[in-house]
Amino acid sequence: MQKRALKYTLFTFVLTLVMMLAAAGLVLSRVPAKWITVDARVTAAFIEPRSDGGPPDWALLVDLEYRVDGLAYNAEKLRVYTNDEREKVAAERENWPAGKRFTAYSNPDHHESVSLYEDGGRQGPAVAAALLTPAFVILLMIFVYRLRTPGPKAGH
Repeated sequence: MQKRALKYTLFTFVLTLVMMLAAAGLVLSRVPAKWITVDARVTAAFIEPRSDGGPPDWALLVDLEYRVDGLAYNAEKLRVYTNDEREKVAAERENWPAGKRFTAYSNPDHHESVSLYEDGGRQGPAVAAALLTPAFVILLMIFVYRLRTPGPKAGH
């Protein structure tokens, strides 16, 4: 029985690793690795509180305009800085006045999508997909275990 449990555990571990790599790879394959460099201009900068269920963070967001292939695009609420201290975010806001020009990156497949990162920030979603995979595998293994384990017999 212990040998079977060890095999089951090893199988689950290997399956989890393979699925983590597959999930991250799938996310990375859906987003272009190289985005188009664009000259962007800040049109507005503001601070908003952000909370994901924990203590609030403060985010510096900018509205901006940029051009790709001669066409003008606008983006709203691009997060450029986050901190749990509003004073630090307010100080950073001084670095983002209206009219400031900076390099941004546009998705080559969807020019209305813009990022501060050359690859569109695709690592974050890839890491999240990989880290959430074990929960999926655990639920899958519980489901399989429940299917394979006989329930109580009638009358007992």
